[in-house]
Amino acid sequence: MLIRFLYHIYSSSQSIVGVLCLIVLLGYDASGQLPLFDSLKRELNRTRDVQNRVELLNQLAFQYFDYDDSLASDYAQQALELSLKHNYQKGAKYAFTMVGLGCLSRGEYQEAFRNFSLSNEIKIPDAIETEVFTIILTGNVYRDIGIYDSAEYYFNQVVQLKDQALSQNILATLYKNLGYLYVLQWRNAEALSALERAEQLVDVKDLYLQAEIYFTLGILNENILNFEKADQYFIRACGIAEKSKDTFQLIKCELRKSNLQLRIGNYKDALSSCFNAINLIDKYEYLPQVSEVYTLTGEVYAELGQYDVATRYYFQALKITERLGLKRNTARLYAELAWVHKEQSNFESALDYLLRSRTLREEMNDQHGISNCLNVQGLIYYQQKKYNEAINNFEKAITIRRQIGHFEGVASSIFNLSLVYEALEQYNKSLELLEQALAAEDKINSDISKAITYNQFASLFIKMKRYAEAER
Repeated sequence: MLIRFLYHIYSSSQSIVGVLCLIVLLGYDASGQLPLFDSLKRELNRTRDVQNRVELLNQLAFQYFDYDDSLASDYAQQALELSLKHNYQKGAKYAFTMVGLGCLSRGEYQEAFRNFSLSNEIKIPDAIETEVFTIILTGNVYRDIGIYDSAEYYFNQVVQLKDQALSQNILATLYKNLGYLYVLQWRNAEALSALERAEQLVDVKDLYLQAEIYFTLGILNENILNFEKADQYFIRACGIAEKSKDTFQLIKCELRKSNLQLRIGNYKDALSSCFNAINLIDKYEYLPQVSEVYTLTGEVYAELGQYDVATRYYFQALKITERLGLKRNTARLYAELAWVHKEQSNFESALDYLLRSRTLREEMNDQHGISNCLNVQGLIYYQQKKYNEAINNFEKAITIRRQIGHFEGVASSIFNLSLVYEALEQYNKSLELLEQALAAEDKINSDISKAITYNQFASLFIKMKRYAEAER
């Protein structure tokens, strides 16, 4: 699960665990392989000291997340029981957080919140980073379930500490997570500021956190249409993942490859990467990520016009997102299902799914998602020949998309608006809008989008009996 980038140093300078933690954090061989789990296990078998055993169990729990969540949870539970039995408060504080991580990996969010709260109720002077780590985790849960204002509240609690007694790497973790929240909200300038700070602060030895920062910078650069830079960040992130063999990040890499191939219209390779990701989730299953894999696979099939197959994948994803309460993912799936029903001219069902998607997106104040709903609803009205309603929706979508800097979306909605004016036989107005759409697409650098627009120019020129221009 999405754990390792939540970096935390749990150390005691006067115990053997302090040394072992350093070994684990630096414990990569020359090829960047996995941390040295065996060192911790050997020391656990050797020591009878209760505090050392608790700390070792906590570290084993932390290290096993992303590889074997079930085993990690077992170690965390052992650490908690042992620390409570012997009233070892520092160990219990961290163990409650680790148990919460186990709940998080299973999608048991209320239990995760309960354990994080129990961790923070234990007040001891030398555990500031454990407290901060737990606060960041709490913010991440709120982000994942789509309660963005609460997520930002918890992240800002750490920001307000004014870097007090915090390591640079825990701060890098904070700014990475805050940046990702801003990326999801399309607050791109704020996201860039936070992520650049994370990149400056991250420990060069913490390869996992570096990769997570690069992944997030890649997504941000996709948002702002800097695709070449985005791909560079993804290449750097995946280079780290391939060395570390971290399954969570390897799945991310397959999803990024699929997105890239989908962007350029290479559906065969896009599907191949999706299948690679599906093979990986057979070995390691973090349910929110599983839902992402199924969703993207559905999108590729939808692009291929294989709507029945796409729908099956969407419903597999929806079973997960609805049960876990993942609002953002669920809203996205409702919108994808609306698109499929629109393409099949099942307009009533399409509008129903759009309403459900928009309701969730309004609850989250997800302006990007709301604009998506408006755009698809406009297309449905266009197909139903409800042209005034279609114009209204497209214009609202364009306004929102301009406000958040979603220029690819602006081009799409302008193009769709031109179709309405063509249907109204207002050809000059339609032509003017197509020219605006093409100008916007110059920033996107998508041959597929441009090809569709040129084809529409030709269709419009034919109706205007401007045949030479249509042929050109």
